[in-house]
Amino acid sequence: MIRPLRLLCFVILLGVGVGLAGTLMIFHYDIGNLGTLMRASDAKWLAAVIFLFQMAVTGAMATVAIAVMGFAGRFSESEPDDAPRGPSLRQQHGTLQLKPVPVRASKAGSIRPS
Repeated sequence: MIRPLRLLCFVILLGVGVGLAGTLMIFHYDIGNLGTLMRASDAKWLAAVIFLFQMAVTGAMATVAIAVMGFAGRFSESEPDDAPRGPSLRQQHGTLQLKPVPVRASKAGSIRPS
C-alpha cells in the first residue's frame, strides 16, 4: 500500500479509538446524565451503539482532517520539499499598515443610525 494511504488508515483507526475512548468516558463519568439516560432506557443497546458509532466517525473525521492539512505536499513526487512556493503576502505588498476608518457617531442611547 502506498505511504499516504497507509498513513490515512492509521489515522482513521486512531480517530476511531479516540472517539470510542471519549464515549466510554462520557458514559463512565455520566457527563450530561447520558450514562443514566442510557441505563434507564428501554433501547439502551441501540442508543449506546448509535452514540458510539457517531463519536467514532467524528473522531476519525477530525484526525483525518488534521492529517490531511499536515500533508502540505509531503507526498508529491513531482516537486521536492524545498521548492520555492512563490512570494509571500508581505513580499507582494510590502509592509502592511493599519489605517484608521472614520466612523460617524450617533446620539447616546440611540439604537437606529441617524
